Amino acid sequence: AGIAGCGGLGSNAAVSLARAGVGRLILVDDDRVEIHNLNRQHFFMDDVGSLKVEALAGHLRRINPEIVLSLHAVRLSPDLVGEVFRGADLLVEAFDRAESKHWLIESWCKAFPGKPVVAASSAEDRPRHRDHALALHQQVELELLAQPDGGAVHRGRELQLGRAGRGRQQQGGEHER
Repeated sequence: AGIAGCGGLGSNAAVSLARAGVGRLILVDDDRVEIHNLNRQHFFMDDVGSLKVEALAGHLRRINPEIVLSLHAVRLSPDLVGEVFRGADLLVEAFDRAESKHWLIESWCKAFPGKPVVAASSAEDRPRHRDHALALHQQVELELLAQPDGGAVHRGRELQLGRAGRGRQQQGGEHER
């Protein structure tokens, strides 16, 4: 899996994936750990000032010493998406700014057609193009399954969003979100 942005969303997603047994991650972020972000990011006081990808890599290796990490302390651009995330099964979009989310998802979909994007955003930050990630009235819930070779397999269920942002599972059952 590829993770674009190693702040609040990305660092916690990386830790969860490592704990779930996903054995290969591509981490991309050019930022450094700052003290005022420690309340929401998976970093510690002794990480302050370190590159986020390097500090996060240290934590992930403590969780799983066998994990294979590809670290990119670069400012991601549309031209780099295909090169940096080559080999990723899916992308975790964890950027802060709406315009960056848009070009990242568009670039991913051009470089890797059919490969899923897990995106987090508010309603106004949703991608402009319905086919790229989450449509306004639907979302995809992904279940990641760790594989023995370190990869991840995903199974998706389409959820219809209700008026309060909650969805009902389309494939039967009483699951509410």
